[in-house]
Amino acid sequence: AGSLLARFKVNLDQKVKDLAVQAAKYWGLDPEKVFFLDRDSRIVPDGMELRQIVLPPAEQSDSSSTPGCGAGAAASPSSS
Repeated sequence: AGSLLARFKVNLDQKVKDLAVQAAKYWGLDPEKVFFLDRDSRIVPDGMELRQIVLPPAEQSDSSSTPGCGAGAAASPSSS
């Protein structure tokens, strides 16, 4: 499977389920068993559009990408 950390290019009109399918394919997992948790450890609904997710401000770093160059999501598989 892929590395522990991954970045996926997404469109804001995509559903959470679409991102789950991408992540499952990358890590060789069953897409029906992939889910995302919010900061309060609640499951994010598959039908939610990615544009509805409020992300924390990006951390400033020397290797950061150019602002406004598309949306992305970072994910890592759980070790449970």
